[in-house]
Amino acid sequence: MSANLISAVHDLVLESGLGAKNIAAAVGKPYSTLLREVNPFDDGAKLGAETSCGSLVISSRLSI
Repeated sequence: MSANLISAVHDLVLESGLGAKNIAAAVGKPYSTLLREVNPFDDGAKLGAETSCGSLVISSRLSI
């Protein structure tokens, strides 16, 4: 996955008005797992398409 996409999802999760803990719960991930997966500096973690898209959808509902 592109580093730019991971960085964008990372920023989205951390800067969302919903909060990273709520996003983690909504996508069905433990908070620590979500933060590790969206960390652009953690080469050992993988951000799946389902989680990244879920984070985008959940966060966009807030801004509507």
